[in-house]
Amino acid sequence: IESNNVKAFDKAFFGHVKHTVQLVFRTILLSLTRGHLALTPLVKDTKRYYQKLSWASASFALLSDVALVKFGGALKRKGALTGHYADALSWLYLGTAVLKRYEDEGRKKEDLPYVQWSMNYALNQIQKAFEKILPELGFPFKGVLSKITKINGLSDGPSTKLNNHIARLEQEPGEQRNRLTENVFIPNNKEEQL
Repeated sequence: IESNNVKAFDKAFFGHVKHTVQLVFRTILLSLTRGHLALTPLVKDTKRYYQKLSWASASFALLSDVALVKFGGALKRKGALTGHYADALSWLYLGTAVLKRYEDEGRKKEDLPYVQWSMNYALNQIQKAFEKILPELGFPFKGVLSKITKINGLSDGPSTKLNNHIARLEQEPGEQRNRLTENVFIPNNKEEQL
C-alpha cells in the first residue's frame, strides 16, 4: 500500500483470502466429522487425540481470524477475550507436549492412562475456552451456536473411572511413579514437611 504496488497488494490480499476460505472449509469439515478426517500419525492408541488436536487447532485459527477481522487493533483492549484465547492456546500446547513426551519416551503402555487423562483434561479446557470466546465474537444465532458447540464438544474431561484408575496407579510404589515424580520434593522427616 505504501509503495502503491497494486499487484503486490492483490497478491498478498488474495493469498490471505484463499487461506481464510481454506481454513473455514477445513474447520467445518473437521467439526462435522469430529476430527476423524484429520491426517495423523499411524498410532493406534493416541490417533484420536491427534485428530482432536487438529480439529481444535483449526477451530482456534478460525476464531483468531474472526477476532482480528472484527476487532482489529482494539483486540488488545479486550483483556478477557484475549485471556480466553491464551487459555485455548496454552492447552493446545500442553496437549501437544503430552503426546510428544509419550512418543519420546517410547510409548510405554503403562503411561497410556496418564496420556488419556491429560488429553481429556486438556481438550476439555480448550472446549471451555471456546465456549467463552464464541459469545464475545457476536455471531448471529449465538445461542444456537453455543448449543451446537457443547453438543459437538472436544471432550467432557476425564471420566470418573479414569480418575479412579490414575489415583490407584499413583498409590503404587515403583519405577513408573518414581519416573513421573522424579523432580517432586518428598520430605524425609517432619521438619522438612514444614
